[in-house]
Amino acid sequence: MIAALLLLAPLLQDEVRMASGALETGALVSASLEAVVLKDALDSEHTLKGSEVLEIQLGNLPNALSQGEAFFAALDFQNAAASFGVAAEEEGPFWLGPWATLRKAETLLAWCAIDSGRAGEAESSFREWNAKWPDSWWVVRARTGWGQATALSGNVDGGATLLQELTDFAYEKNLGRHVELGARLARCRVYLQGGQAPVAETRLRDLISALEESVSARGSGSAMRKYLLSLLSGSQIALGEAIEIKDGTATAAAYWRSLLDAPTAGTDAKAAAWTGLARHSKAEGRLREAQFTLARIPATLGAGPEVLARALFELGEVCAELGDNPASSTDYFKRVVADHPGSRWAIEARRKLGP
Repeated sequence: MIAALLLLAPLLQDEVRMASGALETGALVSASLEAVVLKDALDSEHTLKGSEVLEIQLGNLPNALSQGEAFFAALDFQNAAASFGVAAEEEGPFWLGPWATLRKAETLLAWCAIDSGRAGEAESSFREWNAKWPDSWWVVRARTGWGQATALSGNVDGGATLLQELTDFAYEKNLGRHVELGARLARCRVYLQGGQAPVAETRLRDLISALEESVSARGSGSAMRKYLLSLLSGSQIALGEAIEIKDGTATAAAYWRSLLDAPTAGTDAKAAAWTGLARHSKAEGRLREAQFTLARIPATLGAGPEVLARALFELGEVCAELGDNPASSTDYFKRVVADHPGSRWAIEARRKLGP
């Protein structure tokens, strides 16, 4: 029996994180909106309710897929897209085609940060994916990407409509409140990126209230609560950005200060608040104050990669304006690239560093 289990051990590579916080392992047999099925080392299948699954982590990735992820992490989007395309055509488990094709579409979307001309290609890729695998467990992720790519292609209202349809879809399919709330946040970000800050601000205030209510509700599992808190933090940060675009750094500074004292504000939100306050100091010409404020973020706050990367990038910009005294801007830009290569701020840092 022990020998048999050892032989089957490679099957125990896929991981499924449940809303309750439980981690299920096994070989993924199927993954739909209705159910996710895993097979264990004894060849027994276990069915999990699709709406209670928060995350699927795939193991034993084929070589082309692993190469694609490595290229993506290095922001080499051209080679990443090519590798994912190759992987999508290979023979393998049922999930290989949809997953590799989804990662290719997401690569094209990320590529837009460097080349905005890729937005149309990304939009087409997501649209085709959703038509081919409409019942896949990954459809929420694919529909979110479709909305974002459509907005980046110049059709902001069209992208927002797609994300509104996703919230309706989540309700109709009983996918869980978290899916609806996530789609609403994505829609707000589309409005924000599309230059519609007033619309984004109004919707974000409503969304934050809904998220605070969901976070405080009883009965949520540990993983679900953690996920809702991440949505809340993202919404709080986006609201500050909307206020700053709409009303300027002085008005935004009042919001950022209130966020520092908010009981619902997590580490990322507080780090973003300090970054926002530093931008206000910079806007008023208080560069040394901005420098000190930004420097405290990596030194004292355990913020997430995106928030920390932005703080380091903006610290580099302030140091450059201060003539690289007493710290070098180049050192901070290099740190962003080295420590947070997958962040969009790494792209901006590379531009600062030059060829």
